[in-house]
Amino acid sequence: MRIAVDLSRLGEGLAGRRLTCLAPKELGAVGEEIACRELQARGWGLVGRNIRVGRDEIDLLFVADGELRVVEVKSRKGDRFGLGREAMTADKLRRMRRAASAWLRLRDDAAQRYPSICFDCAEVTVVSGSEVDFELVDRIEES
Repeated sequence: MRIAVDLSRLGEGLAGRRLTCLAPKELGAVGEEIACRELQARGWGLVGRNIRVGRDEIDLLFVADGELRVVEVKSRKGDRFGLGREAMTADKLRRMRRAASAWLRLRDDAAQRYPSICFDCAEVTVVSGSEVDFELVDRIEES
């Protein structure tokens, strides 16, 4: 899905800048914000962002249709280095599972509230200075 992006609405210091000129860390933060807003627009309930659990991190954590959705956001300036989903290696999925399990253990009733967990990848690909393509690659893995 093509999305027009107004950087002035996404963070301080971004007004007047182009997506194609963002540093990698800035692009990652902008990509997470775009993914978060898009998933909330689809009716998903945000549980948390950038959740650190030990040495792991969950980019976005949502509840949708009674499922806990662990979302890894992959932002790219084009597809020259491949699609975001191609970075979802077995090791990355293992770290996502470990982080989700640790997060669930920290909450008393979480296992009962969220009997189903799904792991997703949100791809945000810059296509111009002011537009991105957003795609949710859902259910990479379920548990």
